[in-house]
Amino acid sequence: MRPVSESTSPMAGRRGPRRDAGEPAGPEEVRRAVLDEAASLFADRGLDRVSLRTIAAAARVHPALIARYIGGRDDLIRAVFDDLSLAACIHRST
Repeated sequence: MRPVSESTSPMAGRRGPRRDAGEPAGPEEVRRAVLDEAASLFADRGLDRVSLRTIAAAARVHPALIARYIGGRDDLIRAVFDDLSLAACIHRST
């Protein structure tokens, strides 16, 4: 039997882990999912009662991706407020 090399592997050229259908993939999708879920959870429970792991689970992403694409907890809170402010400005201008 011939060993499977990288060039003949069916996964050759594919980067990253496998994801279930519907899970965010790529920086923009991950960032959008995290910001949307964080905003919702912060509104429902308050800033101090939501962990990054809870947000990651709700967004269906690995917790490390929050740090990678957004930053720490304070960066995430700031990003959520910035995103909501931008959405409000866009909504008012239409």
